[in-house]
Amino acid sequence: MHNPNSAIERVKNHLAYKLGQAMIDFTNSSSGGGYIALFKKLYKIKKQHKKEQKIYQQTIQVFPQLKYPSLEACSDYEQALRYKFHLSYMLGEVLIKAYQTWYTGGGFKLKNNIKKA
Repeated sequence: MHNPNSAIERVKNHLAYKLGQAMIDFTNSSSGGGYIALFKKLYKIKKQHKKEQKIYQQTIQVFPQLKYPSLEACSDYEQALRYKFHLSYMLGEVLIKAYQTWYTGGGFKLKNNIKKA
């Protein structure tokens, strides 16, 4: 992340935004690979995001002064709220909820939830 004091960049760094953006990029690209390539890419993004979060948590334990300010304290907070209503963020949220409720058929409900987003 380039500027931790930017609320917009922090929202774009959320896992939901990253996953949704990857899904949109996949549908817009003309490269092959099918859905297996998409799932592989989504898995890599999730794994990388967890790794980044783990490193951040370890860093702020050692250097607490490096903790990011709250989103509400950022000067561009109102603009960042708009990014939470972008298609990529909403798709990512739907995908995360489907993954969290896989045991109740979240994967089968995914198609309908994507249409709602």
